[in-house]
Amino acid sequence: MKDDEIEEEDDNYGIYSLGKGQAEPYVVDVLVSNESLNMEVDTGAAVSVMNKDTYTLLKKKHPNLELKESKVRLNTYTGEQVNVLGQLETSVKYEDQEGVWSLLVITGKGPNLIGRNWLQKIKINWKNIFQLKEDKNTSVKVNKLLEKYEKVFHEELGTFSGSKAKIYVAEDASPKYYKARPVPYALREKVEKELERFQEEGTIEPVQFADLAAPIVPIVKDDKSIRICGDYKVTVNQAAKLDNYPILKAEDLFATLSGGEKFTNLDMSQAYQQILLEDE
Repeated sequence: MKDDEIEEEDDNYGIYSLGKGQAEPYVVDVLVSNESLNMEVDTGAAVSVMNKDTYTLLKKKHPNLELKESKVRLNTYTGEQVNVLGQLETSVKYEDQEGVWSLLVITGKGPNLIGRNWLQKIKINWKNIFQLKEDKNTSVKVNKLLEKYEKVFHEELGTFSGSKAKIYVAEDASPKYYKARPVPYALREKVEKELERFQEEGTIEPVQFADLAAPIVPIVKDDKSIRICGDYKVTVNQAAKLDNYPILKAEDLFATLSGGEKFTNLDMSQAYQQILLEDE
């Protein structure tokens, strides 16, 4: 039997951290089945445990994670019995320490615990623990949000479905064609790859002839990648009718935000390419 294996002779074990206390828990980040998981260090727990919600999330990503039947009985400090769903053997890694260890999966919403059976194998970095202030259920909450809004976090280009954009131009406007400008040699490879990516995702398509064309302007971003922009001031902008919209003063904006408690800044990747134009 492994040193950390949980005995199955109808044993009774105690776990004492299922309730919420006044003191901040000691939380460590552990890789369980190669997934980052916050677990609470509990020297009062004889065995390590995982709640059902966490196991369900892991199971979706790793279908081979099967529970073994367990006859172990768990009791809280007050003597209440905790329902054990089964025993799980899984890969575990904490800093430079790793192995295949056992834990029990239980019902309820309690924290995931590192009990004494794991503490016999893991050398805890207490210095880092005292610096952690994370919510013990942060990983589970984040994973639930990522799963619920999966489409939002896809890397492929999205499409704004609220409405289509329309550019109003003067009736006597005529198409203008400007030939391509030279691209610096240092940027040519990145520009070509970006244009290929645009073509693969359907943003652009090659044509043999065009009556209207604007030169591109490659912009080097902070991460050294390329943003390709069109220099429309020499073509579309000259013919487009301007929309006059009053911009609020800073004082008006601050007054509108007064009393607010939560604010966010959303940066839509390639925002203009997500907006469709009218067919006209």
